[in-house]
Amino acid sequence: MRRDGAEVAATQYMANQRIADRTGAQGDDATGCPAGTVHRIYRVTGDFGKSEKYTVAELADLAGPPLRTAFRGLGYESDKKASSGDAAARSFAVLRKENLGITFTVTVRLRSPNIEIAGRTDCLSPG
Repeated sequence: MRRDGAEVAATQYMANQRIADRTGAQGDDATGCPAGTVHRIYRVTGDFGKSEKYTVAELADLAGPPLRTAFRGLGYESDKKASSGDAAARSFAVLRKENLGITFTVTVRLRSPNIEIAGRTDCLSPG
């Protein structure tokens, strides 16, 4: 999950990039999991940065499709069962790699952080 999230994040320039890598034991999240299992989480956020060529709205419209395409290139598929998510998003997608039990959301907004890539595993045994 860490490798996939970092690879996709690298396809899009992000100013003020912040990474929250909770894929190790310190990041265990048992919320919604059966006893003895946990989620692992990976999240990267960033902003578009300054552009003299494009408005923030244009940058938001341009950012979403390449990020989704990058995930599809890594074997993720659109999760049709997922909710629409962030109502303030300009672009929102849920992509899932079923064989590994990893789901990423890709959110592009007009406000900061403009880009959020958040991954979460299914419930796994800790460790």
